[in-house]
Amino acid sequence: MDSARRPCLITVCLSVLAATCLPCSGSPGPSLWGKKVVFMGRHCVWQLDKGCVVPPLEELSVCVHLHREIATSEWTGFVYKAPGERQVELGLAGRGGFLVAWLFGHQWPVPEDLPLKCWHNVCLTWSSHSERLRLYINGSSCLDAHVNATLSRRLTHNGTLTLGVSHNIVGGVMEFENGKNFLGAISLFRMWGHERTAEELRAHSCIDGNVVRWDNNDWDYQICLPEDDTNIQCGAFPNVTASPPTVTNTTPGSPTSTNTSDPVTPTETQQPSLGLPVSPTGLSTTKEPSDLNSTGTGIASTFYRVQMKLNMTMTVTGSDPGETIQKWVQRKLGEVRMNALHFQIFQSTYKDNDQKETQRVEMAAELRNQKRFRCTFHVQDADARNVMTTQRLINDLLSRIHFGGEIQVDSRDVHVSHIDPGSCPEDTHESIRGVYIWPIKDAQKTETMICEKNSGARASRKW
Repeated sequence: MDSARRPCLITVCLSVLAATCLPCSGSPGPSLWGKKVVFMGRHCVWQLDKGCVVPPLEELSVCVHLHREIATSEWTGFVYKAPGERQVELGLAGRGGFLVAWLFGHQWPVPEDLPLKCWHNVCLTWSSHSERLRLYINGSSCLDAHVNATLSRRLTHNGTLTLGVSHNIVGGVMEFENGKNFLGAISLFRMWGHERTAEELRAHSCIDGNVVRWDNNDWDYQICLPEDDTNIQCGAFPNVTASPPTVTNTTPGSPTSTNTSDPVTPTETQQPSLGLPVSPTGLSTTKEPSDLNSTGTGIASTFYRVQMKLNMTMTVTGSDPGETIQKWVQRKLGEVRMNALHFQIFQSTYKDNDQKETQRVEMAAELRNQKRFRCTFHVQDADARNVMTTQRLINDLLSRIHFGGEIQVDSRDVHVSHIDPGSCPEDTHESIRGVYIWPIKDAQKTETMICEKNSGARASRKW
């Protein structure tokens, strides 16, 4: 009886092990090879599907194809975070003309930039055994850095991963960071459960991952459907299918054995040394280098929307208050190479749900011989500085007493929000004057159309 049961038990164990070795989704779905995701200033979210669980990895490789369309001072290629953590466990970003590799909350800046309007294959590899973090751009080594042994020895499993934007989990809900979005296209994100050598990356650049694949089943997205692109290097199909990561449990002095109760970790393999130059030295830092926020040539301006309330004395408002306020705003912003656009001003601006409170505040302003105004405008930052730094700078410039006390602004009444760069999206506007379909247009450009019900008139839209 026992002998009859034994083969059945062996069969069950092998089936469980095979399942743990498959990529996240278990079985292939519709392929995304030959397709890209376009991130161009719209709300576009691509994240790892909940059914795709990254195992705890002691070594790994990640490759992704990036196609930048608009130069910005900061952008995000991808970010992987441990459950409930805010630090970046693994990621790739750009800042001030540098590529930045992230691992276990530390960053390694690389003095390389990705030229616009063309595809770049960027790969990261890491191993806890070799204690090396390496970065390759189009097959060329750009970083070979030692990873301090005091850092984690294993990538946390079951984390969250997003493409083109960074994120945090707050109260169980994924929230996305503004101002660091990738503007362009992303394709062929793949992850392997082992450290691939430079030779493997060059000779076999078009194989699919064995942990995360460029496969429809591994990704979760509601909008921003993948688009065909015949210019992607690898075409519509992978050349070969990567072998699944091996699950091993080794005990010193004993033969290799397999145990599904142990954490899933890839087999350690000795990779041949190719004698590649180590450049740059790649010292790790948790602080931003002083020159990372500097802007290289070709960086596009960044834009902000400002809503502000202010008090003015009657002596100033005796002239044109709108002109006075606009000139003051422009002068203050001009001190740091910023420009105010699309200025609008409104009077009697207290909008409080409590009518008595509104009347009290307006009366207090009148007793001080002041009038209250609200203005909205856009700010163009020609230096394309760090978004959070620029928001604080705008607030500080405007939140003071000006003109000898004739204009007063409380910092709590200045609200600055970043505008995602990119083209103005296509928009259909319906009114009593007709239906107008506005095409995609670059920022600061004006689109003019003939009025539907009056061919002698023109309608225009300007961002």
